[in-house]
Amino acid sequence: MNRSDMDNSNPNGVPQENGCANKTLTLEEIERRKRKMEDENKRKQAELVRAIQSRRVKAISEANKLSQIQSELNSIQRNLSEDISILRGKIESASREYFEAKKRYDAAEKEFVLAKMDLHKKEDMKEQLTEHLMVIIEKNEERKALKLEELMNKIASDQKK
Repeated sequence: MNRSDMDNSNPNGVPQENGCANKTLTLEEIERRKRKMEDENKRKQAELVRAIQSRRVKAISEANKLSQIQSELNSIQRNLSEDISILRGKIESASREYFEAKKRYDAAEKEFVLAKMDLHKKEDMKEQLTEHLMVIIEKNEERKALKLEELMNKIASDQKK
């Protein structure tokens, strides 16, 4: 076999009769495959772009939702902080008022106890004085009775004389 026969042979070493036609078909086949692959790649790239865009839209949507949720949580936290601050102020005020009322109550209770003790003391004194008055009146009545009896006896003895 000569060199020109080798050029026209297939990989098995068998010479081909239409070498040029096979090359054209092969080039056409390669060109067709290339276009098919390019079309497939364009389709895949377009699909990838759509998928990326879709995910980007979803990511933006999720980011917006997360931002809105974060804003709501911040608002709730601010409201909670305000409520806590207001309640703490009210608790402090109520605590001061409680201690002032407690002082007044303790003072009033002390005054009440002192007044009650004074009342019982005065009541005892009144009872003792009343009892003493009764004793004086009774003794006075006894003296009067004795004096009247003495005077009656004197008048009676004067009349007998």
